[in-house]
Amino acid sequence: MGDKDVDAQFADIVAHWDDVESLPDKPHHSGVNPPLEPDTHVNPPPTRPFVVWRGAEVEPPPVTPEPEQDTPPAELVDLDDEEHFEPGPTAPLPPQEDLHFWGIVVGLVVGPLLVLWLVLFRPQVSGWWTLAAVVLTVGGFVLLVLRQPHDRDEHDPDNGARV
Repeated sequence: MGDKDVDAQFADIVAHWDDVESLPDKPHHSGVNPPLEPDTHVNPPPTRPFVVWRGAEVEPPPVTPEPEQDTPPAELVDLDDEEHFEPGPTAPLPPQEDLHFWGIVVGLVVGPLLVLWLVLFRPQVSGWWTLAAVVLTVGGFVLLVLRQPHDRDEHDPDNGARV
């Protein structure tokens, strides 16, 4: 199609832009249920709810000047004088000889990092690397579960939780 044809078609479209097309005649229904008359409504048409664009204008209450106070409020003074929470000493890390702890750390840190590295940078690598990453992650989780104590004191108020 040449440029002149496109221009001619465009000019024709623009010239007839505001023309109204006639609607087709209604189809003839010869079925069991004839169509309802336009004035007969089975259900009323839905109505739009009234939308409030802005609330009623209310005058603000008159502002009364507050008396000047030289002393700070009592709440501020009391908050500064209260005792502050001092946490107890933290538990030290397990020694280097505790292979169970370090197995948990390696399994739960290196395993997911290796999976992430394989997915992002080496998608076409051998399946052994993927298997090793999954085994490290699952092994670290299993070691973490095994590290829990077998029995707990029933009268322990914190249920063995440490922060």
